[in-house]
Amino acid sequence: MKIHILLTALYLVSFQLTYAQTQLGKPKLVVGIVIDQMRYDYLYRYWHHYSEKGFKKLLNQGFSFENTYYNYVPTYTGPGHASIYSGTTPKMHGIISNDWYDTNLKKNVYCTEDNEVQTVGSSTNAGNMSPRRLLVPNICDHLKFSTNFRSKVIGIALKDRSAILPAGHSADAAYWFDRKEGVFITSSYYRKELPQWLIQFNNRRIPDSLMKLTWNLLLPSDKYTQSSKDENTFEGKLPDETSSSFPHKLNPHKKGKYETIVYTPFGNELTTMLAIATIEGEQLGRNSHGATDMLCISYSSTDYVGHVFGPNSMETEDTYIRMDKTLADLIEYLEKNIGKENFIIFLTADHGVAPIPDFVRQYKFPAGHFDYKTYEKELRHYLVQKYGVDFVISYINQNVYLDETQIQQKGLSIVEIEKEIVLWSLNFPNVHSAIDKHSLIFNEYKDFPFMNVQKGFMPQRSGNVVLVYTPNYFDDEYGKTGTTHGACYTYDSQVPMIFYGAGIPKGKSYKDAYIVDLVPTLASLLKINRPAASTGKFLEFDD
Repeated sequence: MKIHILLTALYLVSFQLTYAQTQLGKPKLVVGIVIDQMRYDYLYRYWHHYSEKGFKKLLNQGFSFENTYYNYVPTYTGPGHASIYSGTTPKMHGIISNDWYDTNLKKNVYCTEDNEVQTVGSSTNAGNMSPRRLLVPNICDHLKFSTNFRSKVIGIALKDRSAILPAGHSADAAYWFDRKEGVFITSSYYRKELPQWLIQFNNRRIPDSLMKLTWNLLLPSDKYTQSSKDENTFEGKLPDETSSSFPHKLNPHKKGKYETIVYTPFGNELTTMLAIATIEGEQLGRNSHGATDMLCISYSSTDYVGHVFGPNSMETEDTYIRMDKTLADLIEYLEKNIGKENFIIFLTADHGVAPIPDFVRQYKFPAGHFDYKTYEKELRHYLVQKYGVDFVISYINQNVYLDETQIQQKGLSIVEIEKEIVLWSLNFPNVHSAIDKHSLIFNEYKDFPFMNVQKGFMPQRSGNVVLVYTPNYFDDEYGKTGTTHGACYTYDSQVPMIFYGAGIPKGKSYKDAYIVDLVPTLASLLKINRPAASTGKFLEFDD
């Protein structure tokens, strides 16, 4: 009997040692950080404002791939988050934009909308969302699979798509902000009710406290040397405001009042509070299941601020000064409670941002707005004149969608009409390039910009003709103030990519890298298979 007990004990010790050895080099927690609309140059543009504990710490003690780009178009939030975590482009993962025209449903659809699920956590329909339009598994799905689903995976953000698409199909949960009720919610796709820790977090009513704040400059105004003057005609206004200048006072009495939070740095601070509450509530990186957990955090307020005020505003500069501080808080928490030797952080962005056209035009930059309404109107008129029928059913995301059924019924060639539209479009002001579906399906492009268009093109979801605007031009639906993104040019495509934590050396690489390379690199660090559709490569941590 004693020998049996001894052998059993030795077996258990042997098993534990073997199991521990298989886990060597694997962190207990991965924290993915996506800063929405963070152009690469923001790392250094505001360097003199950053502390030693935020961005500088990641750059000085981690590894930065200094020439990282999106290799497809359009550069929007939905495709950006899907590409970061799947390691492939919209051509494969299917999230071709935030919204697109669905030729089967004959209407525009949103990348994460799902009317077969319900909101969990509020009385609105803001939770009718899921990752079902994402056509491939991502790194989080493969992490779950590789650990026999012992790993916990959670995505959080103010935006629904920024929480859902990173977390993937098999996540334990994704949580996002309901602007009407001021609470974080989820979808019945993930779970039937909110966890108790999140109920307690929502019950603290932090958004109510934030709505009583006034957004003032954190530093004296003369310190904002990377910004234009505060009051100018190029910047937009926050909801209910009459001026674009500081101070920005939130309105606690507004119906649906919580929307304003997302347009201020307070939204990023709220996201960090939720991140820490998630780690505590779920015991991420500290439970006994012996597998790596993953928390996907997306900071959305940087995007909202950037859209309204632009990259040369005091608001954007102040937002990144504050972002550095909230990032420092998160890193400090992780190092104190998880331990640097037990976690890996990666930080990147879902896209960059274009300069405000009217702002840079005063400095003689070629820039402006594309008159998309006139383009569509004149294209329809041209088709009626030439063929007797207007075949255009939608123009969205610089994609022209045609009624292929009607074209075939007329006995006409879809390919010929597509090419006719390409030639016609090239004569329209500020169209740099145009390409048709047939060419994108049957040819392989290796030159810019058609290579980028092709990687963002999915025949079943994209249009019949895709336009590329001249640099520094975008649709005039945004008016004369504020800015946007979505182009293949470097102001929208170059982003940070930094790794920090367990086993990550210090250094920088100036070799070209692409956003799809992040996941193969992370998968190798985690010693798991890459996601099924991953098209990126492993990045060497050397100069």
